[in-house]
Amino acid sequence: MSEEKNNDIVDAEVVSSEEKKNEVAEVESGFSFDVGVEGVEGVVSGDMGLRVSKVPVEKYKGSTQRLDMISFLTSKVTAIKTHYFEGVGNLICFGGKCCELGGFPNVRYLFPIVIYHTDGEGNILSPKLDIKVLSAGEDFYKTIQTIHRASREMGGIDHVDLLVTCTDEQYQKLTLSQSGDAKWRKSKKAVQALSDRWKKDGEFMYLGVARKVEPNDFMTLLGVDGGNDSGPSQRVSESNTNLDSFFND
Repeated sequence: MSEEKNNDIVDAEVVSSEEKKNEVAEVESGFSFDVGVEGVEGVVSGDMGLRVSKVPVEKYKGSTQRLDMISFLTSKVTAIKTHYFEGVGNLICFGGKCCELGGFPNVRYLFPIVIYHTDGEGNILSPKLDIKVLSAGEDFYKTIQTIHRASREMGGIDHVDLLVTCTDEQYQKLTLSQSGDAKWRKSKKAVQALSDRWKKDGEFMYLGVARKVEPNDFMTLLGVDGGNDSGPSQRVSESNTNLDSFFND
C-alpha cells in the first residue's frame, strides 16, 4: 500500500471504541463527495431537500393553511373514468372486470394548471412556475364552466388568474376567485417554458389522478383469482389532450 498522503483525506488511526471512544475520522474542511449520477433513467441526484415526484405531472391539492394562485393553461378538458379499489387506489376504467367488481365508474374532469410561487396568501414571490393537474368532479366542473363563461370577455378561464381557497383538505372542497389577467401569458419565457414542459409530460397528465392497468393484469393487481380479463381495453380519450398549440389561442 502506498504511504503517500492523500491530500483529500485526513489520516485517521483505526482504533477500538474502548481505546478511544471520543476520536473520529473527520473530513477536511472544504472537501465534498460528488455523488452525482447522470444519464440513468429514474435516478436523480441533488442537494438535501430534493423531492422527486412519482408521476410526470402531479395532482393539485389545496390546503386550508394557504391561499394559492393558479391559472388554467387551457379551457379544453380531458375526462377519465376511474374505479377506486381499497389497497390499490384509483385505476382507469377499461370496461371489463373493473366494472364488474367496482360498479359504475367515477368520472373526473382534468385540467392542466400553472401554479405560481406565492407566500401562502396569494402574493407572488418569484417567477417560479409549476404545472399540475386539477381534478374536478361533477359539481366543481360546473363551477369551472361558470367561471369560463363569466370570463369570456377576457378570453376565457385560461386567460385569468385565480385564487384558490380550500375549506376541506380530505375532500378537496375548493373555491375559485378571479384575480386579474393571467400573468404567465405576458411573459414569452414563461410561455415557452410551460410549452416545453407540456410537450414533454402532458400526455401523462392523467397518471397524477389514476393509473392505467392492462385488463390481463387487473385481477393479479387486486390479488384475486379470476383468470384473464379479455374485456375491451378503453384508452384515455385523446380527442382533447393534444394541447401543444393551446398557448397560441
